[in-house]
Amino acid sequence: MSLEIIETSASFRSLAEAKSWADHHSSQASSQVPFLMLANEESSPGVAKTWRSYSVVELRTFLNDMERTEARLAEPGSTLLPPSVHELVPAGAPCKTYAEFDFKKFDELAKFGATDRDELIIMLNAMLERFLELLLTRLNDLMHERDSDAPTLTRAADVVLLTAHKSSKWSVHVIIDRAIDGESVAWASTVDCGNFVTDTIAELNEPLATEAFDRGVYSDNHTLRIYRAAKLGEPERILRDGAAPRDARYSEETMLRSLVSCLRVSRDRLDSQRVTDLYAQLEGASEFSLRPSMADRIVFLTSAFIAAFKPFPPEDDGGDVCWAPLTYGGVTNAMRLSAVVVARGRSRAAASSELVRAICAAPQFASYEPRGSFSVVSSTFATLACKNKYCALRGGEHGVSRTEGERAGASPVYLALDMLNRQWRQLCWSSKCDNSLAVWQPMDEHLSALCAQYLLNEADTCRRARGTGRCLFRKPPALEV
Repeated sequence: MSLEIIETSASFRSLAEAKSWADHHSSQASSQVPFLMLANEESSPGVAKTWRSYSVVELRTFLNDMERTEARLAEPGSTLLPPSVHELVPAGAPCKTYAEFDFKKFDELAKFGATDRDELIIMLNAMLERFLELLLTRLNDLMHERDSDAPTLTRAADVVLLTAHKSSKWSVHVIIDRAIDGESVAWASTVDCGNFVTDTIAELNEPLATEAFDRGVYSDNHTLRIYRAAKLGEPERILRDGAAPRDARYSEETMLRSLVSCLRVSRDRLDSQRVTDLYAQLEGASEFSLRPSMADRIVFLTSAFIAAFKPFPPEDDGGDVCWAPLTYGGVTNAMRLSAVVVARGRSRAAASSELVRAICAAPQFASYEPRGSFSVVSSTFATLACKNKYCALRGGEHGVSRTEGERAGASPVYLALDMLNRQWRQLCWSSKCDNSLAVWQPMDEHLSALCAQYLLNEADTCRRARGTGRCLFRKPPALEV
């Protein structure tokens, strides 16, 4: 059988053109092979403006191209610049677990409790390890709920870290992927992955994690810089393997494990015998031998290929060979506020008047003199402005100077209300107060009951708004009233 392997396509000016080309080829029986969708950063000499072009590349062709490029870069006196290439994960397509952290605020050492830049970097690295520990714990729990015999993910074997630090930026890409001879842990989409990782950041509840975490990498058709690629105009900032020496050579295994859109699955899960036969022929050819020893068990697929070709049996067919990636319907952690909502400036004004009146009248809030100006910033979290300028974080009253970020005559003090966990704490808008020192306190029984009713109303609103893009929950939270 003669196979028409997808070669690197001509560059397309738009993503839509590239996707159309890919869809056409994936529908051809002779070219159903895994392919990547790539975005290439480009510019012209003497022109400041940059742009992107898109291409569709068969997986093996891409790996061969990268190996040749790395060999040319390593030649003595080479003037070749590292590629500025990003992988694209199509909307609604499966992916690995991933996260990105970018920290730039090295001029605000005191805010994060550091005395110098070196100490802050040590703190960032320690935060990253705590995040990985929590992420792996939650991911293992989720997998073991579905399959008690699922292998346990570990920090040493299943975490890939890519780094691209510079003096003004601490930058880390995290990818969770099993060793190259095992199946990848796959999410149904970047939305599910993003919900899960965001909830992990919220549960971690650390200012450094909240500041550095990039929620934008889970948007539809987002592009992610690949291993050994550099930003255009910054050739020295190559995305390297964080666990290897800086001068380590290119590794194809690291590339395959770090590609968020490259997934490994058991051959037994494939629905189409035609695809199985095709892989047998491809893996038997020298130009496609990723790992000949795995030929009988593991095959390489990509997000774009899975989305276009759907090579697995439907879930309702049953059986042990069904391929069902992980899902995570919605972020339900009340501290999602500090992780996402405030950082992105997304807030909406609406509230239950009964709950506001009760909070304003509650004895435990009397000294703060709540003003009844209630802002709902997520489905489980709200803030309430106060009249009294006394701030527990400051240990005294605030003045009316604008230099502290306050409005003249207004108090910067406000109450943060966690309605899911029935707790509250006093916070402050002033830049001179450290909100990380604020302590959560329980609400009384009456307020707890009102919060439960409020959340039931919110869940009902979410059910009606689902699919419109206005709802923060894809599934309403489980409530204990």
